[in-house]
Amino acid sequence: MNILILTCNTGGGHNAASAALRRELESRGHACTVADALSFGPKHFSEAVSHLHTIAYRYFPKIYGAGYRKKEKRVLGEDETSFEYKMNAICVPRLYQYLRKGRFDAVVTPHVFPAEMLTRLCRKYGRTKPFYFIATDYTCSPCVDEITPDYWVIPDRRLIPEFTERDIPEERLLPLGIPTAPAMATHMDKTVVRRLLHLPQQGEMILIMSGSIGCGPMTRLALKLLNRLPKDAYVVVICGKNKGDLKELQRCAKWRSRLYPVGFTDRMDLYYSAADVAVGKPGGLSCTELAQKGVPAVLMLTVPGCESHNLEFFTRYGMALGGKKDNADWRVYCVLGDGECDEGSVWEAALQAHQYKLDNLVAIIDHNRMQSLDFCENTLALEPFGDKWRAFGWNVIETDGNDVDAVEKALRQAQENRGSGRPTVVIAVTTKGKGVSFMENDILWHYRTPQGEEYDAALAELEAQRP
Repeated sequence: MNILILTCNTGGGHNAASAALRRELESRGHACTVADALSFGPKHFSEAVSHLHTIAYRYFPKIYGAGYRKKEKRVLGEDETSFEYKMNAICVPRLYQYLRKGRFDAVVTPHVFPAEMLTRLCRKYGRTKPFYFIATDYTCSPCVDEITPDYWVIPDRRLIPEFTERDIPEERLLPLGIPTAPAMATHMDKTVVRRLLHLPQQGEMILIMSGSIGCGPMTRLALKLLNRLPKDAYVVVICGKNKGDLKELQRCAKWRSRLYPVGFTDRMDLYYSAADVAVGKPGGLSCTELAQKGVPAVLMLTVPGCESHNLEFFTRYGMALGGKKDNADWRVYCVLGDGECDEGSVWEAALQAHQYKLDNLVAIIDHNRMQSLDFCENTLALEPFGDKWRAFGWNVIETDGNDVDAVEKALRQAQENRGSGRPTVVIAVTTKGKGVSFMENDILWHYRTPQGEEYDAALAELEAQRP
């Protein structure tokens, strides 16, 4: 068969899934072509969409998340279409000509944008070849209402009800998982891999990942970890395509010998094999790869949307429950924002954790009382917050989230809860912008980052308070 794989220039996860799928299909004797669907639009269209997506994802995650939640709640009429659908429609004429010339037997895509293009193409020109949509997150994306593939490939059969609730026929759902590279399922000796990567053979290695785009406070997180880790432990940071963070970390590495910054790499399998623990974002592909490699993970730096659903899925079904059944001595820590607790899926997971007596699960909530563009009390009031978690059967610890010693004490108390049959939630009450006078409790700084003179002024205030 001659198969076209349509990817999208908006993130590495989709491209990695496409590459893995291509290798597998070619190994089975099929001819494969991989193309960026956005390249069929006007000149520079692909670069513009990719750039805007990167800006929103990297610098305005709260706004990105608010947009995602709005999409989840929308109800489109029979003849209505979303902005994304209309935007992607401009690629359809050239894509149609490409399909005709290529004489493909089937089309596969791991991204909803090409799926919208193909849906529009089928409606305009008729369906001539089968097309498959591969979901690369552990949730039913809000845009699936607008696509009409012949089959949906989904990550797990436990997601079937989520898709059928959106009127997708169960017989068209194929729970085959997310495509990953064969190397992710291959065991590699840690000593050998570290030698290949020119990393120290001795000591614990902590791997920090921020996705292919490179999101989150990687430098700050890496330096804080180094300050608290044993002297023989070291930190490897994968910066992805974030050249700014890479340069900053490289400067820091000149005076912090245990810091190893890395740019974009297509050999994540090696870094997984070398790591003792991974700290990163809950992307659908990276979560799958970590599970395949069996690397203990701390999932944080969550961008609201698909990533929060991935986190909820693995917390609900995977790590904590699996550890409980196996009588493993490790614990699962889930970091949440208070605004996320608006979502029903959070409370569903909370009920499940109590039902299965997951006393190896600790949820840590940053209770800064802000979400999106307003305060929580004005959006959807949470108080009495602790009482709600108690009513769900959780062990509740409330503490000052701005006091590191208090947080450490709370986490030790959470560890002592093991054997109680109750999961633990640590509600860390924090002040947004703590230590910077013009930022504290100002909703503006919930979604903005300081620049120029603002940055210098904020840094000066913090330095003046340094012990």
